Amino acid sequence: MSGPKVSVYTLTAEEIAAIQQELLHQQQIALRRAQLLQQAEKYQQKIHEQENSLQELEASMPANGGQWVKADTLQSRIKQMWATLSSLQRNLTAMKGLAYSDEQNDEIEQQLAEIDAKLRENNREIHAGYGESADLRARLAKMLDSEIFGLFTAECAPKAANDAGNTAKHQAQQTVRPFVKDSIEKLLDLKDNPYLPILYKQEVAKAVARMKLANEQHRLDAFCEIELPEMLAECQDFLDLWQEIGQEYQDLLLQYETLCDLNGTEKRAAVPFDHAAIAVLKKQIQQEKSKAEAQAQKTYIQQALNEVMEDMGYDVLGQREVQKRNGTHFRNELYQYGGDTAIDVTYADNGQISLELGKLDKTDRLPTPAECSQLENQMLTFCDRFKEIEARLSDKGVIVGNRIALTPASADYAQVINVEDYELKKTRKNGQKIKVTKPKAMASE
Repeated sequence: MSGPKVSVYTLTAEEIAAIQQELLHQQQIALRRAQLLQQAEKYQQKIHEQENSLQELEASMPANGGQWVKADTLQSRIKQMWATLSSLQRNLTAMKGLAYSDEQNDEIEQQLAEIDAKLRENNREIHAGYGESADLRARLAKMLDSEIFGLFTAECAPKAANDAGNTAKHQAQQTVRPFVKDSIEKLLDLKDNPYLPILYKQEVAKAVARMKLANEQHRLDAFCEIELPEMLAECQDFLDLWQEIGQEYQDLLLQYETLCDLNGTEKRAAVPFDHAAIAVLKKQIQQEKSKAEAQAQKTYIQQALNEVMEDMGYDVLGQREVQKRNGTHFRNELYQYGGDTAIDVTYADNGQISLELGKLDKTDRLPTPAECSQLENQMLTFCDRFKEIEARLSDKGVIVGNRIALTPASADYAQVINVEDYELKKTRKNGQKIKVTKPKAMASE
């Protein structure tokens, strides 16, 4: 009863529950980290916005204001604000390298809270700076008025003409129908709406261009009545749906992407935002959770078998990964059994695990008659050992789910294992070298 043994192992309900609990914990940690890093990306955007504001603030300061007023204090504060943003940028970059753990997530959350406080403070400083810059310009203008007032007299006429033009423009605006004015305002609001996806924004941009052309051709009323309503309605339908389920969609999408990252899923479903998106995402999330659980169970079973083999004194000699042309994939582990024999454990992707005895050699060949006889004797000995292996696996919560084959000891199953096909360890655990002997040197356990 000790030829090839092929089985599909499963886990006890208690062990499955423990794995599910551990998976849930890992997924929660990963999801929390993803949420924190998503928040970090928002702070990254705020940093860019403040950098742009600082550049505008520096550009708005009078170039020669120092001749009349002191801007040294503001310039010093601007320099400090640049330094703050640079420091925050470094902190955000460092966060991305932290590992997945509760402790690291706590650290990220604390750092984000500090970043948020500093960004708020920096924002107040920038607004205050704009106020001071405007004050500097006003004071400078007042001094210029008193010292060289005559330079501005030539600008009065153009200014008056410009005021007249503004008045005419204002009067023209009064003749615009309320419906047209409302339509244009809706269109311009959509142009800057952050929730519209790129395809919608492209349509809005095209509509704005057509609106300008319609205005030039004095057919703005027709444009607003005929061309614009359908596009406005489509955008509004999207925004209404986003208001209803947009946040749930974002939360589920982040959860799905996090699970894909944990599972190493490269081919991911594209889930566009629409009425069916929530149901589709929930289905994809459940598939990824099932995939994670199946892989975790498979990993646990393989680790348990490896521990049992080594606890029984069967040291790992080597391993290999095999990918066949038909797509079949499996992994082999070699464990020392006799002096020059080994147990070859094969893990197939379909969950089947097979254990076979074989003689070690450095070539592909058939065993000699003498080797077949001696291997048959070792198979008989291995029979009781296999019962003990499964008993120890049961203690770890690993039980037989489906017995594929449990063949008797027979010379027909004798085989020679070519160690050149494996990635071998140089020594066994006890420090001895791996032993590969010639055909005549067969030993029994």
